[in-house]
Amino acid sequence: MYESSDQKIFIGTTDGLLIYDRLKDRKNSIGSFTNINTIEINDKVYPYQTSFVLPYKKYTIKVSYSGINFSSLIKFITAAIWKTLILTGVI
Repeated sequence: MYESSDQKIFIGTTDGLLIYDRLKDRKNSIGSFTNINTIEINDKVYPYQTSFVLPYKKYTIKVSYSGINFSSLIKFITAAIWKTLILTGVI
């Protein structure tokens, strides 16, 4: 990994060189969508609900979640479509 004087970051990967330009990075005013996948309390999975009332005691609580930034999703889908079109010989 290398940062140039113009604030670009160069990262070597097994698939080639990745160049990240901080100046072109867009700040998204809308946060990502977060989805709660599972809630476990003391190793037992519970269905989603907006709140839980638990008596006083020691608990182990695990929340499994995933987040999606729709701006990034559009870029990913567009890249995947182009790659498919190129690999199938359409383009």
